[in-house]
Amino acid sequence: MEMGSIRSFVFAVLTVLALQFLGQGVMAQEHDESVVFQEIPGVYSSSMHTVSLVESPASASIITREDILHSGVKSVPELLRYVTGVTMIMPQSSRFDIGIRGANGQLASNILVLVDGRPIYSPVRNTNQCLVIPETIDDIQRIEVIRGPGSVLYGSHAFAGVINVITRTPAQIDGVDLTAAAGTFDYENYSLTLGAVLGDFSYKLLGSWEHEGAWQDHDNHTRDLSKFAGTFAFGLTPLRRLELSFGFTTGQLELVPMYLGNSVDQEGGEGFVRGRYQDGSVQVDLWWRRHSTHAANPLSGDRLRWQYDNVDLTVQDLFSWGDHDLV
Repeated sequence: MEMGSIRSFVFAVLTVLALQFLGQGVMAQEHDESVVFQEIPGVYSSSMHTVSLVESPASASIITREDILHSGVKSVPELLRYVTGVTMIMPQSSRFDIGIRGANGQLASNILVLVDGRPIYSPVRNTNQCLVIPETIDDIQRIEVIRGPGSVLYGSHAFAGVINVITRTPAQIDGVDLTAAAGTFDYENYSLTLGAVLGDFSYKLLGSWEHEGAWQDHDNHTRDLSKFAGTFAFGLTPLRRLELSFGFTTGQLELVPMYLGNSVDQEGGEGFVRGRYQDGSVQVDLWWRRHSTHAANPLSGDRLRWQYDNVDLTVQDLFSWGDHDLV
C-alpha cells in the first residue's frame, strides 16, 4: 500500500473514532436529566419584586457570585463586559461608559446603574460613577442586567436598560473575609469585610484601599481610593424589618475634562446614608447622597469643583389579583 493511501486510511479511522466519541458525549448530554431540575434564579429589577427569570417581563441576565469570584476582575464595569448585549467604552482610565443594545457613547446617560436599588448616576459628570461606590467588588452577591426600556419603573435615565448591583447580606457573609490583590500598572487592593447575625440583629462592615498607578505616559494616579461602608439590620417582628446603612469613598481619580488636553487628579469623595423599613409588602426607602470633588485647572490654575446632594424617598406596596401583580 502506498504511503498516501496509508495516511488516508489512518485519517479515516481517526475521523470515525472522533465522531463516535463526540456522538456519545452528545447522547450523554441529551439524557442528562439533571438540567431539567436546576433551580431557575429569580430577578428583582425587572418588576421591583422577585419573579422567576423565565417570567421576567424584560430580557434579563444575572451575574452570579460564582461568576464574580471566577472572573478575577477588579471593577463592576469589567464584570459587565461578559454580559450579552452590553458594551463598554473607556474614554478615560477612570471612567467607563456603559451601553446596552448599541445605545452607547461618551457621557451616555440612558443606562441606569443602581447599587441595591440606589442610583449612582452623576448629574454633574453625566455618567455613572461606578468606581467611587463605597461597596467593593468582593461584597457583590449578584448583578442583574435588564436589557430594554425601564423608564416606567425607574425614570428617564433607564431608557435603554437597568443594571442593579446587589451586595451581600450579613447572613451571606457570616464571618470575616480578607482580600489582598496586586497586578499590573502598580495595582494594589486590600479589603476587609465583617458580617454576622445575632438573633434579630445583624450587621456588616467593610473597608478597603485601592491604588492603581500610571495608565498612560504620565505620573498621575489612575485611582487611589479608600472605602468604608456598613449595614445594621433589626428584625422588629417576623414581618417588620428596619435597616440602616452608610458608606463613603475618599481619595483621587484621574480626570480628563472635555475641554482640556491634560489629565488632572480629581480629589474628594462620595458618600450616602440610607434607611429602609419593611412591613410585609410595604417598603419605605429614604436615602441621602453627597458628592464633592475638586481638581486644579492646568490652564488657569483655578480649582474646578463638583458638588451635589441627592435626597430620595420611595414608598412601595405590592397588590396581587390572581395571577397578576401590581407594584
